[in-house]
Amino acid sequence: MNNKPLFFLHIPRTGGTTVDAILLKNFNQDSVLKIYNANEYKNNRFYDSDEIKKIKYITGHLLLDKYDPPQIYGQEVSVFTFLRDPIQRLISEYIFYKTWTNNHLYKYINENKISFRNYIQSSEKILKYRGKNFMTRCISGVGFEYNKSSLVALAAAKRNLDKNFFFVGITEQFTESLFLLSKKTSLNIFLHEQHNKLNAKLKNEISDDDINVAKELNQTDYSLYNFAVKLFNDRINNEGEEFKRNIYEFKLNNVEYQKQMLKMDNNDEKLIYLPK
Repeated sequence: MNNKPLFFLHIPRTGGTTVDAILLKNFNQDSVLKIYNANEYKNNRFYDSDEIKKIKYITGHLLLDKYDPPQIYGQEVSVFTFLRDPIQRLISEYIFYKTWTNNHLYKYINENKISFRNYIQSSEKILKYRGKNFMTRCISGVGFEYNKSSLVALAAAKRNLDKNFFFVGITEQFTESLFLLSKKTSLNIFLHEQHNKLNAKLKNEISDDDINVAKELNQTDYSLYNFAVKLFNDRINNEGEEFKRNIYEFKLNNVEYQKQMLKMDNNDEKLIYLPK
């Protein structure tokens, strides 16, 4: 691993809050830059070269300034991300914004009675691109209209994942992703809880027709996701049996850890280091 700062390009509802909770334990607070809300963005819009050199880990709902080579704040970074099944990610994102009061879309969605179908089809500026190949936009750095095929953006996104991002994880293979990320960065991983869990009952409001519309609007994201899954599995398959045994043992330990955390009245998001 090189000495460039790590940059986590955190796409919403891909498990990134849990990733942060685990990885941040590896860094001093002064060496971390987190940008997740308007105030954090406003207060950290500019960094001079000396300031940014002190930063070891950058995380947030931010895009890169440049993608080849990856740069942010004028600094080259080692960038990684996680991807998730596009429709499951969208459903999770919609429910999150609809139910979590401390977010910038909660009031808009509820006051305007925005349904899931409205959310993904909207042409309003605040929602226009959220339900239409959002992952491809983030990974490619290429803008395109949702109702047009965008082979250029898809090709750029695939190239970035394969060549310019040092790692891509898959939410549905979360533990495997953590272990591979740990191996590539030498960062410690920890027993952990799942953060920002949602009320699954709200999924019942979303119909099969809604899901079909979402699939139609996110074909590019599906192509990118399938590419990323293959890329990830190829990398995992190159690891040995000991690597796979460690993952299996970690999963067993983490299930037990999560059970214990549920029994505790006061959970301070305590994390336990599990040696690699």
